[in-house]
Amino acid sequence: MRSKPTLDEYLSTNIEIKDGVLSSSLLDISIMDDQETLIMEESAKVICKNGGDILNVGFGLGIIDSYIQQHKIKSHTIIEIHPGVIQHAKNLGFDKKARLCQGDWRVWVSKFKEEGKKFDGIYFDTYNITEESNRQLTNQLSEIDSTLNVGNLIGVINTYQNYKINRKLSS
Repeated sequence: MRSKPTLDEYLSTNIEIKDGVLSSSLLDISIMDDQETLIMEESAKVICKNGGDILNVGFGLGIIDSYIQQHKIKSHTIIEIHPGVIQHAKNLGFDKKARLCQGDWRVWVSKFKEEGKKFDGIYFDTYNITEESNRQLTNQLSEIDSTLNVGNLIGVINTYQNYKINRKLSS
């Protein structure tokens, strides 16, 4: 198995979507596949249960975003770092249904904090490209939690860290 690429290498490579699988030629595994559909559907029910403003970090194939759109929500924001995945989101029409934010989620969360923007539900499912980002993930989740309205929900999936869905109430 080859070593993980740098973030710049990953962002400059093309992504491929074929047979329900999102992949990159730089990675030995898929980034996302449609086998995650059931957990995405159930997760959307959880994070949208209070309605309001919903944030998804990591668009992937757009599965959860399609389910989020089926709920009565005030707004839908998507953060995605890969330009090819952003283009896929646009091709699916999400630029007309949601606010698409291209770039690193940490930068966008900082902007949201500066703006005083809060969310009523957050779904976090990213593929961490670098080993360093995997090590820092647990500490950085408190940053995204700071944009969650009190009493609402965040769902986190990160298979590299062996997380399953983690629902927690913001304190």
